[in-house]
Amino acid sequence: MISYALLLGFFYAQMYFFLPRLFFKKRYGAFILCLTGSFLLCALLPITIIPAHFHHWKLSHGNFIPNPPPDNKQIFLFTRYLFQFLVVALFSYSLQLNTHLKQAEQARTDAELGYLKAQINPHFLFNTLNSIYSLAIQGSEATADAVVQLSSMMRYILTEASKDFVDLAKEVEYISNYIALQKTRLSDNVCFDFSVEGQTGQKRIAPLLLIPFIENAFKYGVNPDEDCAIDIRLRIAAQELTLDVYNKKVKLRAEHNESSKVGIDNTRKRLDNLYAGKHLLQITEDASSYHVQLKITLNDYSNSHRRRAISA
Repeated sequence: MISYALLLGFFYAQMYFFLPRLFFKKRYGAFILCLTGSFLLCALLPITIIPAHFHHWKLSHGNFIPNPPPDNKQIFLFTRYLFQFLVVALFSYSLQLNTHLKQAEQARTDAELGYLKAQINPHFLFNTLNSIYSLAIQGSEATADAVVQLSSMMRYILTEASKDFVDLAKEVEYISNYIALQKTRLSDNVCFDFSVEGQTGQKRIAPLLLIPFIENAFKYGVNPDEDCAIDIRLRIAAQELTLDVYNKKVKLRAEHNESSKVGIDNTRKRLDNLYAGKHLLQITEDASSYHVQLKITLNDYSNSHRRRAISA
């Protein structure tokens, strides 16, 4: 009974600590140590706390009768405890794996739903159309460029954004068009800087993964009644992409406070699903500024294409 009680304790420890906090987070060394310690506890403690002579007796019809141990008692006990331990370990693993897969699938579904909802931002579309209308009324030469930029963005969303991965060059072009259209609405009180360093080459990236952080910079960092500052830097080196987005905080209308957190949460989920172990996201926020730094290990089109050809 002591052995069964210890195995029951191990079952719950495995379900709620060892697997979710160690194994599924790839802390395999700590996980193996915990399993080894648990097995030694379950195997040795009953033998240690029960007198040795008690193991040579068994209860039969209300009386204890001699029960000589087998010649290979040590091997017998080790095998029995090991078998019981493995049964409990595998059973708890199967239960927790099923739960983990359901949670991962739900998180992926939620992220994809939020991603689809964020593909076309109605506020951005309406504001951009109003800006283009204003340019047209003024007879500005920038009107035609703005129409082309908006058309290119909409084409990208309709034809490319539904794919798992797209060419990095197309994603950068989408971001550049978005920023160019936003700049048509910026007043002189905004200190704005945007730069792209490095070559896109044949690198691939999940579509619309970077834009939520850039959108937030304009949401949080633009107010015509205040001095504003936005700095966006995109650096591409080897297989790593780094996005730095900084903005000075300004007073916001209430409508802006609702959607920003949802967009960032959805992007976090997409990063966890698509770039697990291959990204680093740091968000630094204080009373006056907001800074995002995202590093991603990118996919290379030639390498992924070669792997698919080999597997085929």
